[in-house]
Formats: sequence, structure tokens, C-alpha cells
Amino acid sequence: MSEAEDYNEALANYNAALTCNEELKEMYNKIDDMLFNLGREDPAIIFYRKNNKLDSILKCYDSLINKAEKPIKYDLYMAQGNELCFQKQQETDAAESYFKAAGVVRDPQKQRDAMLMAYNILRKPK
Repeated sequence: MSEAEDYNEALANYNAALTCNEELKEMYNKIDDMLFNLGREDPAIIFYRKNNKLDSILKCYDSLINKAEKPIKYDLYMAQGNELCFQKQQETDAAESYFKAAGVVRDPQKQRDAMLMAYNILRKPK
């Protein structure tokens, strides 16, 4: 078994064990920070969500966006906007993420979708 396969198997085992016991918040903290420090932002986001660590989730998205090519940046900006909407705390920041998504893609349909998401957030009554 390769080191990558060992790592993925260990991560799967940790995740399975942790989902069985939500009281292991400290373990989540160690795993999410370890994953982020290893440059594994996607799985780190999953563990940060378990502890509702929005600042850390956004840090992961920023890191992913900085590393990504333009077509992938669109998806990451959209995911970041969705995360902010889901948290229901930072609608203006979510709209900004959607605007950024529209700015990095050439597909008119995707541009329209991103702008529509931003518009719907900004027009919500406060």
C-alpha cells in the first residue's frame, strides 16, 4: 500500500470514528488543522464544518482559490458563497463571492447564475 493510500485509509477511519461520536470536538480540531497544514483544504473544510469554524472554512476557500486556475475558481467562489449563505451571517460577503465567480468565467450561463445568486441575496429584506 502506498503512503497516499495509507493516508486516505487513515483519514476514512478517523472520519468514520468521529461521525459515531459527535462529542469528540477536540479530535476534529486536530484533524482539520492537520489537513489544512498539509495543504488538504477540501477535507479540512469537512472537519471545520463539524465544529462550525467559519473563519477556518473561509481560510481554506481562500487558499484553494489562490491555487486554482480560472475555471476552477468559479466553482470555489460559488462554494464559498454557498457556505456564507448557509451560515446566514454574512450575506454581503456571500454576494461578493458570487460576483467574483461571475468575473472569472466566460460561460454566459454561469455568469448569469452567479449574478442571480448575488442579486437574490442582496434583495432579501433584512
